[in-house]
Amino acid sequence: MAVKIENASPKLTLRTKIVGIVISTLLIVFGIVFYIAWQNALSITMDNAKKITAQQAQTQSVVINNVFDEAFSVARTLSFVLTGPSANASLNRDEANTLFKTTLEGLPQLTAVWTAFEPNAFDGKDEQYKNTAGHDETGRFIPGWHRSTGDIQMAPLVGYNDEAFGSYYLVPKKTGNEVVTDPIFYPIENSEPAFVTNIGVPLKRNNQFVGVVGITVDMVQFQRLFTKNNSFENGFASLYASNGVVIAHQNPDLRGKVTEDPEILTILKSGKNDSRIEYDALLEQDVLRSFIQIPIGKTGNSWLFALSIPTETIMKEAVFMRNLAFILGSLAILLVSLILSIGIHRFVIRPLGGEPSLAIDFAHEIAKGNLNTQLALNSNDSQSMLYALKEMQQDLVTMVTSVQSSAMAIDNVANQMSQGNENLSIRTHSQSEALTATLNQVRELSQTVENNTSQAIEANNLAQVAKQTAIDSNKMVASVVTTMQQVSNETSKMGEIISVIENIAFQTNILALNAAVEAARAGEQGKGFAVVASEVRNLALRSSTAANEIKSLIEDSVSQINVGVRQVSQVDQIMLQLLNAIEQASEIMNGMSNAFVEQTHGMDNINTAINQVDKSTEENVELVEDSSTLIQKLQSGSQDLIKAASAFQVK
Repeated sequence: MAVKIENASPKLTLRTKIVGIVISTLLIVFGIVFYIAWQNALSITMDNAKKITAQQAQTQSVVINNVFDEAFSVARTLSFVLTGPSANASLNRDEANTLFKTTLEGLPQLTAVWTAFEPNAFDGKDEQYKNTAGHDETGRFIPGWHRSTGDIQMAPLVGYNDEAFGSYYLVPKKTGNEVVTDPIFYPIENSEPAFVTNIGVPLKRNNQFVGVVGITVDMVQFQRLFTKNNSFENGFASLYASNGVVIAHQNPDLRGKVTEDPEILTILKSGKNDSRIEYDALLEQDVLRSFIQIPIGKTGNSWLFALSIPTETIMKEAVFMRNLAFILGSLAILLVSLILSIGIHRFVIRPLGGEPSLAIDFAHEIAKGNLNTQLALNSNDSQSMLYALKEMQQDLVTMVTSVQSSAMAIDNVANQMSQGNENLSIRTHSQSEALTATLNQVRELSQTVENNTSQAIEANNLAQVAKQTAIDSNKMVASVVTTMQQVSNETSKMGEIISVIENIAFQTNILALNAAVEAARAGEQGKGFAVVASEVRNLALRSSTAANEIKSLIEDSVSQINVGVRQVSQVDQIMLQLLNAIEQASEIMNGMSNAFVEQTHGMDNINTAINQVDKSTEENVELVEDSSTLIQKLQSGSQDLIKAASAFQVK
């Protein structure tokens, strides 16, 4: 059955498999490298962001410190003016108020300037100033100059003796140290409460506490400063007092309230700077937060500045670079895939002539003996491996066809030899029977001659019959000789045919060896073809062996036939002698009475000769039987050769 093998479109071609393996490997390597690079980029970006955030936070903390340093500097200057060596001689209450007002006018960043003296500690005239402008019912010098609706106004301080509200006065009084109060909403006459903190510097004369002078700092400036940090997109800053009160925050509703964030309170309590990534509920995303402790003057307290930057903002550039690297990597992989695909087609598929599966299928069909397989090749393909396979197939078809023809010819000759041998056997048996009958007749004739001379005439007739029988026997022997010579000639021709078969088997073996060498050069792709070449070589060896055996048998048969021919020739000579003897016997019969003894002696010679002829005939029968056996072997060998050759489909 003809099978057509052509370039179908398999699901996974060699090119697809190789490209798939290479691309998979590149993807794995690229993925690992990409992951490691991305993790390193994340780490470096976050480290840099932490450093930058910490620097920004430190910068902002310097701004805050500058505000407080300036306030403390003003307060300390006022303290020196109020309690210096010449203070009592040079300043009265009006002059001190003028000093406070002038100071506030010259420093617009300050919200209020104030002082609070102990009873009669300023000038000893408290009684005189009771319930006057800028004084309360005690008459103590407690003026507070503040900004209100664009003007600078004065009002007496309130709550300075209140434990809950007057820390700006009571703490310096008790400790003798400077103080920064926790931010509070401070009530102001004719105005809304101000969210402020007070800086207080103790006033001392001769190391005795006489009062406090201070500056009020409005927290609104910090809110404006920290509502949005311009260093990072979407980042914001926040400021917390030492007690956790929110001073500035992106959410203005939190101002003045104690933070509920336990981490803020923990960091405030620790007094250490910190940096961490955490989830921000307000932004609803992860942020990088840097915390900077801000020491406030000489108070021993610190405020906490926090700068929050969304990690999304921090990673924006890194994400862009990651995406760019991913795109470039993908393009590189696609380019490698394209180059690899083109290279495989040009340097692998084209030299093969097609997919390796085609060569495998073709080799399998050849191995199954189907030499009628059709292999579809490109019209201009004359150098590929598939083209070489197709040429090998055509050569095999030619050789197998020749072997099949030769095997059929041998089989026909063997059949003819078998038929001729059967005919020869029949004739030989007939000859043997005739010789036996002749022998019996001669014996009867001899007995008759011995017993009754009077029957000489009858004996002469018998002699004539014997003569005719001898003539017939001579003809039969001549026919046997001719037939055996023909058998010898035909057998010699069979030897020549066997030599042709042996030569074909030798050439097939050489071609199989060449094919095996080409298959070995082809490597893995030639394994299947190597199997086919090995099978062809084995068949060639078997054909050669069978041919040698047949040749040997034919040579033996020819030798035996030649022996038979010689022996039959001898029989022919004997038959001629017998004919002569019978003729002599006929002549003797005419003179039987005178030569009876000689006739008897001649009959004995005839009897002996006939025995020899009979023996030769029996030997000839044996030779015919041996020849029949050899012819049967020749027929069997030719049938095996035909069967082996028929395993290949060539039509």
